[in-house]
Amino acid sequence: MGMETFIVRVYRRDGSDPKRMAGAVEIPGVARVIPFDSLVSLERILSAHKSERKAMEASTTVEETSSACECKRFVFGVKLYQAQMTPSCRKVRMFLHEKSLSVQMEDATEGFGLSTHFVQRYPHRTVPMLELEDGTQIGESMAICRYLEELYPEPPLFGTGPLNRVLIDIWERRAYLEGAGAFEEVFRNSHPLMVNRGLAGTSEPVPQIPALVERGHGRVRRFFAKFEQRLNESRYVGGDFFSVADISTLCAVDFGRFVGLEIPEHCENLLRWYKEVSFRSSASA
Repeated sequence: MGMETFIVRVYRRDGSDPKRMAGAVEIPGVARVIPFDSLVSLERILSAHKSERKAMEASTTVEETSSACECKRFVFGVKLYQAQMTPSCRKVRMFLHEKSLSVQMEDATEGFGLSTHFVQRYPHRTVPMLELEDGTQIGESMAICRYLEELYPEPPLFGTGPLNRVLIDIWERRAYLEGAGAFEEVFRNSHPLMVNRGLAGTSEPVPQIPALVERGHGRVRRFFAKFEQRLNESRYVGGDFFSVADISTLCAVDFGRFVGLEIPEHCENLLRWYKEVSFRSSASA
């Protein structure tokens, strides 16, 4: 059976709490409309029809009854395992927000590490991880985003046309490798909570290497200089439109701020870009 669409008309009650909403569901093949008064009751309605489908998607249209209304497509049958504070998980949350998508999420952490339940379920020991209804597990933030882009191509966040897509790929990878990688190198080799956790994805002790902190600071300086030049040439990192390259760059820069490495004052173009993208609603996802 192919994927069916459940039409959900949502009247948002409280913009500060995505679970506080009311509306009605039109179930395919059922000649009636079922009301709901919360996200929990919405999930119960759709779960009651799970035996009639192999995959679930709820796409929403919004009745413009107030300025607090917001359009969301609730994707059922998948679960995102994530950690609130990690840049990689934030990338996926921002991507979902830009697509107006909402999925079930589960906190994969326990204290300052990953939970036993999660690492038993996913031996690669990294987040985020998207698990599909058939048990397929998709790891790595950009792989998850690419999967969702294929299913929900609008708005296009990986670009349009061969050259635009290539440029976005190039700058997204630079943001990840030269930006996030540099900040992580400093953080993992200097922070007290990262003792014997010099690398992600393993349970084996990996000692901190102080020399990598100094090397990391050099990488950070080069990252800022390169992206300052890029944003002197272009409004956004990947070109004229917001894309995953901007998502990755923002998550890297904000992680750097968490580590204590701010954008230098002389990087005027980078600061201009940072101010603009930080005002997007997805930045708080």
